[in-house]
Amino acid sequence: AQYELDIGSLVSYINRIGEGWMAFPFASTNRLPHDIYDVEEECYKKYTAMKTDNAKGETSYIYHDGDLPENCNEVGSYKGCAWLDMYFTVSDELNGNPNIDTVLQGRKVYDTRVKEWIFSTNPAMCLRDFLLNDVFGVGWSGGLDEESFVEAADYCDEEIEYVDADGDLQKRKRYELNLILSEQEDAEDAVSKFLSACCGYLVRYRGVIGMRIEKATPVSYHFTENQIIKDSFSISQIGLDETPNRYVLSIISPEQNWRATRCIVEDTAMQEATGFIQEESFDLDGVTSYQQALRIGRLYRDLNTVCNKLVSFSTASQAMHLQPGDVIQVSYYKAIEKMPFRIISIKEEGNGTFMIEGREYNAHIYSDEIGAAIHAEKYTLRSLNDFNARIRLINEQEVNS
Repeated sequence: AQYELDIGSLVSYINRIGEGWMAFPFASTNRLPHDIYDVEEECYKKYTAMKTDNAKGETSYIYHDGDLPENCNEVGSYKGCAWLDMYFTVSDELNGNPNIDTVLQGRKVYDTRVKEWIFSTNPAMCLRDFLLNDVFGVGWSGGLDEESFVEAADYCDEEIEYVDADGDLQKRKRYELNLILSEQEDAEDAVSKFLSACCGYLVRYRGVIGMRIEKATPVSYHFTENQIIKDSFSISQIGLDETPNRYVLSIISPEQNWRATRCIVEDTAMQEATGFIQEESFDLDGVTSYQQALRIGRLYRDLNTVCNKLVSFSTASQAMHLQPGDVIQVSYYKAIEKMPFRIISIKEEGNGTFMIEGREYNAHIYSDEIGAAIHAEKYTLRSLNDFNARIRLINEQEVNS
């Protein structure tokens, strides 16, 4: 087999077919890998450890998980790091200082749900660690809405079912993150990478930062004309020329030997309606699942296609308990009836009133099933132009009365 040609190929093969198993670590040699055997050990979790025998001896190692070496002061070791203590027997095939390759899972983060430092691919827990860390992260000290991060983490960890390319039913976590950040990374760009892997966003509310994820959300409040300040209500629609109808998402795929792979999600109906293709491309750094990328791309597509109306209005104390990310219903003089919007912004205007901006909400777009049907409710019988004309008439009648 081609994987008997060298150890590197065998490592790639194990990493590609394994279900969470990794080849770790190995010492390079020119010999064929017939003498390689598996050793099962426990570090962050179970992995496959590979050890090579030399012609006149063997290579061995001791894995250290966070403990300091005896010569830590001389070599300048960092606390909490993983390191290897390796022993080599000099032979004709192994002499000098060998190159050592290891496959590591990564940094442990503190999971507030289990109150332990563990390795995690959960985007919410990894983002929480990055926000709080004052060495390589943001160093945020203003407080976090811990419950929102737990809720987001639980949603990411929920197992969903999907059908793979062979037609077999598979299960996996909804959102996972496998990300390497460079030391020159801009903090804002890094946070965006965490969030894009799970369709998440951050909100600041009463001085603390919380995390939300684009998902089905219950209605928090129903606004009517009685709670909306006169002349403050407006509604608009995102133009088709501003809406992409093709999304090209780039991921790093383990199935393709960790090479960059493109995932394309299209809105063919909009392409036919407009007569042109408007493409938007972006990298999903940290996403290594093609199926996860498809679901993210489909959500972006449907959000722009189905939820294309924006609303804004001012209200009084009814907005005090609301946060960005909450879903509200709006009714206005029978021009619209219980139309749902997700709040994207709440601004206090300084006179006891609040300006709310929202985007149309449709719970059907959050299905985990790729290709699921989307039902668009009709909350008004009028076109947007007729609707705005009616709103102007209503406001004029209110002023005259």
